[in-house]
Amino acid sequence: MNPIPQRLHTVWRTLAAPDPDLTLAASRIRLVERDVGLPVKAGILLAVGWFLYFSLNIEALANTSEVALEAVRALRQVFVVYAVVNGFLALPIWAFGQMPLKAIQWIVFTTALLDTLFVAALTLVTDGFDSILFWVFPVLAIRNVLSMPVAPLQIVLNILLTLAYVAAGVLDLYILKLDEQTEVLRATEPFLIRIFLLLLLGTIFHILRMLWDRERLRLTEAAEFALRQEQMRTAGRLAAEIAHQIKNPLGIINTAAFSLQRSTHGRLEPSASRQLQIIRDEVDRSDRIITDLIGFAQLAEGNVERLDVVAEIEAAIGRVFPAGSGYQIRVLRDFTPPRPVLMLSKRSFAEILDNLLKNARDVLGGSGTVRIAAHYGPEYTIEVIIADDGPGIPAEHRDRIFDAYFSTKKGGTGLGLAIVKQNVEMFGGQVQVESEAGKGATFHLVFPGRTTLHPRR
Repeated sequence: MNPIPQRLHTVWRTLAAPDPDLTLAASRIRLVERDVGLPVKAGILLAVGWFLYFSLNIEALANTSEVALEAVRALRQVFVVYAVVNGFLALPIWAFGQMPLKAIQWIVFTTALLDTLFVAALTLVTDGFDSILFWVFPVLAIRNVLSMPVAPLQIVLNILLTLAYVAAGVLDLYILKLDEQTEVLRATEPFLIRIFLLLLLGTIFHILRMLWDRERLRLTEAAEFALRQEQMRTAGRLAAEIAHQIKNPLGIINTAAFSLQRSTHGRLEPSASRQLQIIRDEVDRSDRIITDLIGFAQLAEGNVERLDVVAEIEAAIGRVFPAGSGYQIRVLRDFTPPRPVLMLSKRSFAEILDNLLKNARDVLGGSGTVRIAAHYGPEYTIEVIIADDGPGIPAEHRDRIFDAYFSTKKGGTGLGLAIVKQNVEMFGGQVQVESEAGKGATFHLVFPGRTTLHPRR
């Protein structure tokens, strides 16, 4: 890559806002829009309504031009519409916990845009560029930075904010010109400085919020990483200790049973020989369970990492459906932003994805469609969905597909889906399957995204 574009790309990545942390975004919207915004807006609406309908006497303004009087009358009608719409939008904001964050986000965007337009209308009838209400615009710009978790929407709002102020000032100058007044040029000097100030404040607060979000995300992930790592190590140590304490007595029992069987060969009743053989078989089975437990302990000692879920899925697709493999299988992706992040063992997550994708590939027989989705779910969980349009799973097999050694495929080991279930549940997640014979199968994986943070209700 050319050095100059590479440097520009590096600067862009440094300045780009990180994917919003849903926990932080929810708490900030709740504070700014509900806890502070609704009471403040109610007070402002009462004050402006009192001024427009009770304090302001239009008939007494004898020296006011007819155009300006019409603007004030129009403002009264706009105020009624603005107040009614705000009343409807306030209901979902007040019931914040019962609505998805994405819906709240667009409600906040709409509310912020309406506030901008209404303040611009007030600015128009209070001297335009010279209006004291100019100082409300920086407050709205800061509010937009705090409330909007998605950087592009936040930037759009602040650009529209600046344009609304410019439009109010230009319309005021146009009205003065229509009235043939001599003060048309009275506001042309400071307005460029004010526009620059609005853009500068929006940029500064955007950068400050971005830096704060990055630091908050770093601290949150560090705490999550430490907790997950300690949980895994504790589980691993406990499993290893249990395995060690049980494996030795089992070995002694097995040796004793074997010695007794050899020393009494041909001298025991058939039923007694069978009982000895049952003891040895059950000891062998218990030993295999202990071996699996030791394997779990070794797995649990693996490192927890910060995983980009989408990147890990793309890597798994590359492993299971390599380029030039000849598979006639379409892989459809649905990755809803922001890109989910998990604190998980990379090896365990890769095993989960590889086994599910291989299972889909095998049941499709070389041609068909696989759909993969990854996004944040309710309560800050991360959902991964892998679906195929293959023959589906018969109803009589659906409850057994996660059992070890159960397989309906010729030559299958019956361990793939058992490993998936074990790895998902080991990290506190859940796996479910939906399927009908002839209509494909859909696997839903749900992982806890936060164990250290719980949203306040």
